[in-house]
Amino acid sequence: MLLITDLDDAPDFNNPCGLTIGSFDGVHLGHQALISHLRSELPSNGILTVFTFSNHPSQNFTPHAPVPLISPPLQKVKYLGKIGVDIVVLIPFTTQFSQTPFDQFLSRLKERLEFSYLALGAGATFGKGKEGNEANVKRLAPMLGFKVDYLPKFLLDGIPVSSGRIRTLISQGEFSKAQACLGRPYSLMGHIQDHEMNATNLCLPPEGTYSVSLKIADQIHLGSAEVSPVEQKIHLDFLNKSLKINHQEVEIFFA
Repeated sequence: MLLITDLDDAPDFNNPCGLTIGSFDGVHLGHQALISHLRSELPSNGILTVFTFSNHPSQNFTPHAPVPLISPPLQKVKYLGKIGVDIVVLIPFTTQFSQTPFDQFLSRLKERLEFSYLALGAGATFGKGKEGNEANVKRLAPMLGFKVDYLPKFLLDGIPVSSGRIRTLISQGEFSKAQACLGRPYSLMGHIQDHEMNATNLCLPPEGTYSVSLKIADQIHLGSAEVSPVEQKIHLDFLNKSLKINHQEVEIFFA
């Protein structure tokens, strides 16, 4: 998988390209269904591309109370790669970006990524004033030379799976229900220093100490995580007291 943090760095390619756009926080079952559909619409040599953000848009609109992320940016990229995405374009959502008219945004994407198919979730909007709605995007699509489909929301137990639903479940400590929506155990990735992980702007369970498993360099270790949502920190202890881990990437799995 190729990670691009500047659209100008997108490589030239001749393969058919399918594109989707969104926050993809958590890479949950709804996101997975969208990616699976997009893949099914591409030939075997097609390139599946996701345009997404390194922060939540709310950091610009409500910086005093941003929406906490289910997955830090590089964890999101990791799981997008695991479900078959070929290229991830990861950029910050800035005030300047939010003021870009939707038609200019799509024209720029078409120029750099040369996509022929766009798949979006029902109700998706983007661009200045959220004018990039279904009606306007479908009107623009033939002019720019791409096909577009809007997929219905993915339902679990009759309720749409959404990042917001998962955030609520995590904040209530409902890990098994969050896992059902994610399609995998709820986990957080980050670097630890002195047995502590900075969890700023991350979605955390209620304050307390949890039994966890920790993946470090493809090895699993058992331990506990002391979570402090107020301080936005996670303190880790390992059952193996001789284990010395510092300045390393860890993925914490909550049971």
